Amino acid sequence: MQNMEIMEKPKTQYSRMFYLLMAIVLILTAIFIGQNWQPIKINLLGIEMTGRAFLVFAVIFSSGFSIGYFARSIKKNVSKEKSL
Repeated sequence: MQNMEIMEKPKTQYSRMFYLLMAIVLILTAIFIGQNWQPIKINLLGIEMTGRAFLVFAVIFSSGFSIGYFARSIKKNVSKEKSL
């Protein structure tokens, strides 16, 4: 029983540090996004758009977060299928 507790402790410590780091990144990103109110022009595949910088940064951040989250979940599913 003692060996199980020793093995689980680093995992919870790692997850706490991970969530703390993610919270810090989220706070810094929110501050960065909130400070950028000026209008900017975006050229994407020949389409020119104008928008507020904070909205553009929020969309970029959320799309990057979503891609990372789904890529991680797909990787977990593939590794589970390989282990079966």
